[in-house]
Amino acid sequence: MTHAHDLGPAAWAGRTGEGADVVATVFSEAAERGEAVFNTGLRVWEDEAERYLEFERWWSGFYFMNENEIRWIVDNLFIGNKLARGGVSLDAGQHVDLRNIRAPIIIFASHGDNITPPPQALNWIADIYKDVRQIKARGQKIIYTIHDTIGHLGIFVSSSVAKKQHSQITSALKTIEDLSPGLYEMKIVEVKGEGVDRTYEVDFEERSIEDVLKLDGDRDDELPLSAIARFSQFGADLYQMTLRPFIKSVVSKASAQQLVDSNPLRMRRYAMSDRNPLLTAMVPLAEAVALAGALAVASALLGVPTGCVVTVVLLASHLGAASLLAPWASGAAIGS
Repeated sequence: MTHAHDLGPAAWAGRTGEGADVVATVFSEAAERGEAVFNTGLRVWEDEAERYLEFERWWSGFYFMNENEIRWIVDNLFIGNKLARGGVSLDAGQHVDLRNIRAPIIIFASHGDNITPPPQALNWIADIYKDVRQIKARGQKIIYTIHDTIGHLGIFVSSSVAKKQHSQITSALKTIEDLSPGLYEMKIVEVKGEGVDRTYEVDFEERSIEDVLKLDGDRDDELPLSAIARFSQFGADLYQMTLRPFIKSVVSKASAQQLVDSNPLRMRRYAMSDRNPLLTAMVPLAEAVALAGALAVASALLGVPTGCVVTVVLLASHLGAASLLAPWASGAAIGS
């Protein structure tokens, strides 16, 4: 059972991402690998359960931001795309220019990503460079790879992507370091084999700024964005001068904490946590299910019926040697 933990105001920003089907993203990977229950009798459901809980803890890790952090993000990233246009400063003496990055820049995009599709992930290159010769003159190495179908969350958590794109990117880091400055597309081609024995071939093909722009086809849809940026800035300034002083005068610490506690994302997790007294009975039930899974592991490994494993467990417990069976019962920790 997951335990309730604090979610900061950034939880409101996370509601958009929560629209994606997180459960389907995580558990569909087991089906992709043919491991929905277990793989050749050695991998059982508790591995997937712990992996899901680990992802859920990461996904639910909203935190509090102070006013300066929120305003910096809104003013510099959301309004006017100032980061890509070179209009961002971290402080009075440190200007942010993406062209000054000396480490290789690796971009992973997907045509199946409806939040940040390839044009959005790559158009910044065309915004700051008119020609690949400028990239080379700066000594930069920009490498991008594009998946055909995976969604936004799948780029980060899909096991099939981890086994192919992630592993090939990490294995090719030395090659990337040795590349000459320029713009490249990383092509990953399946060579042979199945499952864990599948092997891939990685090619780095030089690309031009025109190749990047072809992914978008037409950037005329960006023309209204300048007007939207001005309207957004006007709205932010208007709020700063009018509504903000009023809200500060009527909001107390108690009312602010009530808003934090009543956030829909937080309430949903409270309802499925140990804070909900209606779920008290789930603790022993989860332990029983975990024990059944541990017995299934032992049965698969030993090649004997589950009943025989139960007999051995009871006998070991009676003889005071239950600690010897701890590796088989590790799945019981899931319910704690």
